[in-house]
Amino acid sequence: MLKVLAGPDPLDTSTTNQPVANYRAAMEGPLKGLRIGRLGGFFAEDCEAEVAAAFDTAAAVLEAGGAGIVDITLPMIAEGSAAGSLIARAEAAAFHAARRRRNPDDFSPEVTAALDLGGMCSAVDYLQAQRLRRLVTDKALAAMADVDALICPTAPVAATPIKGSEKESAARRFRYTLPFNFTGFPALSVPAGLTAGGLPIGLQIIARPWDEAMALRVAANFEAATDWHRCHPEM
Repeated sequence: MLKVLAGPDPLDTSTTNQPVANYRAAMEGPLKGLRIGRLGGFFAEDCEAEVAAAFDTAAAVLEAGGAGIVDITLPMIAEGSAAGSLIARAEAAAFHAARRRRNPDDFSPEVTAALDLGGMCSAVDYLQAQRLRRLVTDKALAAMADVDALICPTAPVAATPIKGSEKESAARRFRYTLPFNFTGFPALSVPAGLTAGGLPIGLQIIARPWDEAMALRVAANFEAATDWHRCHPEM
């Protein structure tokens, strides 16, 4: 599916002429010889114990498969995450403005609150956040100079129940994924465990821009070595 979607589209001016990789072939590549950065700092903060333990196990699986695991931190990620949240909310507010006027009840209270915040973003704030995006992206690329990919938990919390979850969980769910939306790095999540209560835990795999093939290669090897993608929580 990704191979079909990737590449330039003459009807979409936002696409580029980047060549499309052979993703299926990439998934058959081994872990041996790869260097994978284990993210710490921001990506270890506010992390629940069961999630942290599952992440440690996942890193060990990749290492056992032949990858070299090195500890790495990305500079200015906290600032970038805040700027990314501002950009996402402002753009979402603009995108959904007409629909909200027509059908305001289509949006949950949680989404409505986020869109209201986005609507209060000034042009100055938005432009400053976009300038910070370039700086944070450049620093992240420099930090990845000696590794092929990065790993971290998909979220600091396991999946939360639809009903009865704490309001704070909504913001925490995308704490570790937002920075890569902000920088534009390709990232994916694979199942990496279950909590004692049977809720899924994810492993996030991140590659350099335009190197989705590397993220898929690491993910395919992880799934080949584990059975978490075959496990399903009780419904």
